[in-house]
Amino acid sequence: MINLVRSGPETMVFTFTKDFDKAEQILLSWGEYTGNDIEEAFSISGEFSRIVVARIQSETGNEEEVRVYISETCLQRLLCKMLNAKLGDGIMESRMQPGYILMRLLGDIEKGIE
Repeated sequence: MINLVRSGPETMVFTFTKDFDKAEQILLSWGEYTGNDIEEAFSISGEFSRIVVARIQSETGNEEEVRVYISETCLQRLLCKMLNAKLGDGIMESRMQPGYILMRLLGDIEKGIE
């Protein structure tokens, strides 16, 4: 039998084109800044962690900075705070990712691999 199981932290990626100063205040009240290394954030996160990746594009679009935040507070609370602060105009794109999807084999593992 094969089961697919979602595991790992929920992840959200925002691309900001303006108003990141206001957004950063909200992100810092929601969670902790962990630097710009996404892999490090995944390595220190737990099963109930949420990771937000903020991609900040310069006005010319030539440069991009990445900032990573981690929290155990739900993403919905962060989204509500951002909507209440009217930050929608500064966000060019947002994507939500489910974490890891694992395949779990039960029973005869050799048969499952074949």
